[in-house]
Amino acid sequence: MSAPPPGARPPLRRARSIRIHLALLAVVSAVPLAVLAVRAGLEAYRLEQRQGELAALRLAEVTSAASVQLLTSTRHVLEGIARQDTALLFDPARCAALLRSAQALAPQIANLVNVDTTGRLRCSARPYQDSAFLDLSKRHWFREVQARRTFVVGAPQIGLITAGWVIAMAAPVIGEDGHFVGAIGASIPAVQFQELLAGAPAAPDELITIDDGNGIVLARSAEPGVWVGKRLPPATRPGIPIGPGRQLIRGNDADGTQRLFASVRVPSVGWTVYAGVPIERVVGPARAKLASGIAIGGIVLLLVGTLARGIERQISGSLRRLVETAREASEGAARWPPLQGPAEVQALGRQLRESFESRDAAQAAERQTRERYQAIVEQSVFGIAEIDGEGRFWSANPALAAMLGHDTADRLVGTSVREVFTVGERFDELQARLRHESLVRDVEAEWRRRNGAPITVRLNGRIATEEGGGTVTKLFVEDITTQRALEAALHQSQKMEAVGRLAGGVAHDFNNLLTVIGGNAALLMHDYPPARERVEIREIADAAKRARVLTKQLLDFSRRMPPEPQLVDLNALLAEIEQLLLRLLGEHIEVRVTLAPDLPRVRADRGQLEQVVVNLVVNARDAMPSGGVLHLTTSWTREAPAELARRRHVEGWVRLSVSDTGHGIAPAVKAKMFEPFFTTKPRGEGTGLGLATSYANVVAAGGVITVTSRPGEGAQFDIWLPALPAATTATPVAPEREEVAAGGTETVLVVEDEASVRRLAQRVLETAGYTVLLANDGEEAITRLGDRSLAIDLILTDVVMPRRGGTDVAMAARERDPQLPVLFMSGYPADFPLQEALAGDRERLLQKPFTPTQLLARVRTVLDRGRRS
Repeated sequence: MSAPPPGARPPLRRARSIRIHLALLAVVSAVPLAVLAVRAGLEAYRLEQRQGELAALRLAEVTSAASVQLLTSTRHVLEGIARQDTALLFDPARCAALLRSAQALAPQIANLVNVDTTGRLRCSARPYQDSAFLDLSKRHWFREVQARRTFVVGAPQIGLITAGWVIAMAAPVIGEDGHFVGAIGASIPAVQFQELLAGAPAAPDELITIDDGNGIVLARSAEPGVWVGKRLPPATRPGIPIGPGRQLIRGNDADGTQRLFASVRVPSVGWTVYAGVPIERVVGPARAKLASGIAIGGIVLLLVGTLARGIERQISGSLRRLVETAREASEGAARWPPLQGPAEVQALGRQLRESFESRDAAQAAERQTRERYQAIVEQSVFGIAEIDGEGRFWSANPALAAMLGHDTADRLVGTSVREVFTVGERFDELQARLRHESLVRDVEAEWRRRNGAPITVRLNGRIATEEGGGTVTKLFVEDITTQRALEAALHQSQKMEAVGRLAGGVAHDFNNLLTVIGGNAALLMHDYPPARERVEIREIADAAKRARVLTKQLLDFSRRMPPEPQLVDLNALLAEIEQLLLRLLGEHIEVRVTLAPDLPRVRADRGQLEQVVVNLVVNARDAMPSGGVLHLTTSWTREAPAELARRRHVEGWVRLSVSDTGHGIAPAVKAKMFEPFFTTKPRGEGTGLGLATSYANVVAAGGVITVTSRPGEGAQFDIWLPALPAATTATPVAPEREEVAAGGTETVLVVEDEASVRRLAQRVLETAGYTVLLANDGEEAITRLGDRSLAIDLILTDVVMPRRGGTDVAMAARERDPQLPVLFMSGYPADFPLQEALAGDRERLLQKPFTPTQLLARVRTVLDRGRRS
């Protein structure tokens, strides 16, 4: 061919059409996808095969380990017996007992035997017929143990007793001279290994076989009755070693199923465990994936071709767009994500980037909010729970779990909420309110803890809608058991305070009546001659004195003041409150009192000691609802109880015992009985403060309370108090001073709202020569004091009156004349409202009830003191 002439244009090469370019593009695009699909299928095939191999190997290793464990435990039993004293092993009776005990500890063993050096049976855990003629010398295990002098495992054989396949094992018995003197043999039924295979984590289509290393089947997961004791067919393909004692074998099973086997040698016994997985199950999914990949590649090729055909048809209209896209690409637009295409795609990329960034920020904020909320729930002191539509705990926090007596919140999840309500209908009512109102507030309910103990809770809840459209109840729980107990105790305390005030008021009115009764009886005694009528009048006066003592006890018991330690004779205290105790106990309880002579005194608040005795007596009464015996005993000793053993400076201990024949105290109750608010009485019948208060009062006096009791045998409470030295207790108590009645001519203003008391005072004073002015209440007395024309030498006034009390009268008297004496009379306790008015001068208070003699003597004393001052 000749060269073109100079200056001529080179010939144009024939350009390929767009169709060809698109076709090539389609091929280039589709072929890699098809290659990738095929490659993915091959990788899946290899992965599935590897997983099948690992599954088979893992199953074989688990079975081998279980077999070793079974063999090892049996070996330990045999070797332990073989190490026993030969004298024991040679004694048939003792030997048989030993073998039976060992067999009981190793349930996998069917029988244990002891044979001599010739294979003759010495003894057996299970008896044989004609055991004396039983010769085991031909058994494989005996020949092996006799030859090797170590633990051996024999071939499978038919057991002499079980008549089934067993695996025999033996350990040698070595004498003191080191010679073989016999063997201990054991037989394990093949069924033990079958149970071992049944417990292996194998799928139904997986096969496990154990052989003795020579091809004899010991156990097989499929058709054991056919294969145990028979020889396995040889493998058609050689195994691939994958480690010491481990191989992978591919071949057909006896049933014709093609399987992938993994074999593992069982250490020390030469057994082999085969675990087979069907090859179809291993590679079937991989084949499906490979076929799917090829199909996908074909579909992609078809789609790409179709797309190329469509592009070729629309190429004319797309050229301008392609040029514009090329220009924008050359100018470096759109870097994230790296796109090649129209501007709209690049804009979409930018929008995607902004959307992803916004989404990441929102997810981070949501995660932080969720973590903060979870921390609040986990650390809250209130119980928080979510309840599903079926009324079960869906979630709970630790506070709620602790509230109900559980260690962790997981124990609550899935349990019924209705079961924690003591009355299940209350939960139904709560659910109904939630469905109707979607919100409940401050609902109180009774729940029960895991141990059955009741608790009071306050519930707040609402129904919330979950993201999936379902509903869940959010429940907030507050344990208010202690709060309610405190409120009940406060209520009880307020009731007791009201009872104390009532007792004081009743005693005041009663003292007014006793003043009238005793005073008029004394006047009658003075007016009547010593005759029969005077005897009846004395009876009235004596009854008034006894009533005065009872009133004083009532006031002492109801008083509320700080402890006032004083010398107390426990014998005298019991004698004084004995009548009160008898009224508390009732006639169905027999009371016995044993008082020790020459009992040392103690230093304590007398009122508190009376309260302790009353509390213990009331508890004893409640423990004997059907009657019984209450025994009060006093004694003293130099031996201290264990709780006070360190206090060596105390010379001795006075003990007051309160014992009953009631139902006794359980140990669990005894451990907590002195705790505040602990009570075994039904709700509303006790506050749990009685024994706690008693214990505190005794401890405040330097003592302790001990309890001895057993359920059904009654209880004994011992109050131990330090005994005071003899010199202290021997100090005599000064008798009350006998006041001498004397008259006068002075003028006395008597202020008393009780007409009968006012008339009695008037009569007594006028009889003694005094001039008496009367006032019905404090208001009238103050009016009279304002009259300066009245000569008044003494004011005798009651303390508590309806209008203006005695202290107001005393202030008015001080304004009239600072030296004008005032004598108060009151039926309330001696310290009621008079501390400031008396200024420590107890002579200016006449305690009701009083006798005419006491009234005249006290009036004369106060007048004479006023004159001297």
